[in-house]
Amino acid sequence: MKKPEISAAMHRLGYNNEKMAEGLALLESTAQCFDTYDLHEKNKQDALHKFENTSDLMMSIYQIHCKKIKAIALQNSTVVTPLEFATILPNNYAKWIRKIKTFYFVISTDPLIKNHLWLYNTGEADLEEVERIIFRVENAQENYCYALKEEQKLADKKNKAFLKLNQWMHQFSTTAQRGLAEQPALLELFFESFQQKK
Repeated sequence: MKKPEISAAMHRLGYNNEKMAEGLALLESTAQCFDTYDLHEKNKQDALHKFENTSDLMMSIYQIHCKKIKAIALQNSTVVTPLEFATILPNNYAKWIRKIKTFYFVISTDPLIKNHLWLYNTGEADLEEVERIIFRVENAQENYCYALKEEQKLADKKNKAFLKLNQWMHQFSTTAQRGLAEQPALLELFFESFQQKK
């Protein structure tokens, strides 16, 4: 503490240089935990936005291809296999990505459908690009899930650090109140200094 009279009084109450260094170390480690958590929170939001944007791209392409498949089916009754997949997709991610992958697997393994899609300006290169986008979606989802798990770990660490610091500060404040009870002017000075630090 900067005021010498308070430092001397707290020293007599057991808060010597070593004890104060302990409190400072707790403060610094807590601040570091908070900064690490805050940075990770931003990274988690970035991972979420990347996942959402890539998923939206996949959805827009999927919807276009669904319309093309339905148009082809109207002209050719043999093209019916992928239509059961060309419906509203589920909200659950695992079911959603499975349905997307099944839809494109059916298309990519059916030469007749691929030939018809070519007439709608959708060729092999387009289907290969879809495969790359699916990979990006899966990768983005994995990164986001990892970020969520890491966030929980960092949140626990941050909360424990704050709890430990609060306990130290409470003990420090309580000791001052009891130890300086008979020195009201000094106690008032202590709390003024304490408030300034906040």
